[in-house]
Amino acid sequence: MVGDSRNWQSGRGGLFIDNALASFQRYLCPSNKVVGEAPPSHGALPVAPDGDHFVLPLPDPEAFWVGILLPKDWDHRELHFSAMHVDGKRLVSERFTRPGMFVVTGIKRPDGQSKVFCAESVSELFLTCAGEIARVVVCDPRTFVARTGQAPPETFDPNATFVGWMLP
Repeated sequence: MVGDSRNWQSGRGGLFIDNALASFQRYLCPSNKVVGEAPPSHGALPVAPDGDHFVLPLPDPEAFWVGILLPKDWDHRELHFSAMHVDGKRLVSERFTRPGMFVVTGIKRPDGQSKVFCAESVSELFLTCAGEIARVVVCDPRTFVARTGQAPPETFDPNATFVGWMLP
């Protein structure tokens, strides 16, 4: 894991604060850019620090959902997640206050489905906990490598569905 000047730390599995985790689970973006529930994950996208924020590489044509893991010993602080649309409007706002595994599939629609988090829909993500804010800028893999010096995500493998213990 790599630390930054705040209490948030980043790694190949996501963002961490204390013993809580926010991970960004990749999958192939559906053509209509809508899902009813979180699709099977093909692994977590890496996150890395870039100055006063973090960057999340999102290869084209992928999308992601956000997994939140608050362990049993979570001290009942609030963890807040929000996302900003590419046009600057705040789209999603979720609060988590109890232990458990939670999924933010995307931008809720009136019909109960969600518009996916993809390069066309989301530009930034914000996670807030204990007064510490992690700003995550969504970028393409080339920008991720140039800004962080870290390796890009592995090439998408449609046969490599991940069903690890961290996922709901």
